[in-house]
Amino acid sequence: MRALTDDETRLVFEKLKKYIGTNLRQMVDRPDGIFLFRLHKERVFYMNERLLKHAGHIPKKDLLSAGVCIGKFTHSRKFRLLITALDYLARLAQYRVWLKPSGEQHFVYGNHVVKAKTRAREGLVRFWTYVCPTYSK
Repeated sequence: MRALTDDETRLVFEKLKKYIGTNLRQMVDRPDGIFLFRLHKERVFYMNERLLKHAGHIPKKDLLSAGVCIGKFTHSRKFRLLITALDYLARLAQYRVWLKPSGEQHFVYGNHVVKAKTRAREGLVRFWTYVCPTYSK
C-alpha cells in the first residue's frame, strides 16, 4: 500500500470534485482524525491513519482491503468510482435529487427520470424514498 502520486491524486480529486464540489475539503480535513488516500492493487482506499499503521503489518500479497475503497484506476489510467464510495458521496454531495415513488420504477428499469417525478430540479446523487443513494456518471 503506497501513497498516491501527484497525477493519481489529481485524477481522484477531479472525479470526487464532480460530485461533492467544495465539500471535498471536508473529506480531506476531518476533525475526527487524519484520513488518507492510499493505493493498493490499482484501487484507491480512504482510511484513518491508525488503520494504515495496522495494515502495514500485513504482507502486501495477503492484504485484500483496508478502509473504504473509493475507486479504481483502469488500464488506461482513468479513475472510476465504485459503489463503496457512495456513503461519502451521499453525505457530502453538492446536489441531490429525491425521487418520488412513482419515479423510482422509471429509473430502476433504465429509463430517464421525468422532472415531474423529482423533488429537486438538479443534481448528481439520487435518493429514493427509502434513502438509498445512487450516482450517475
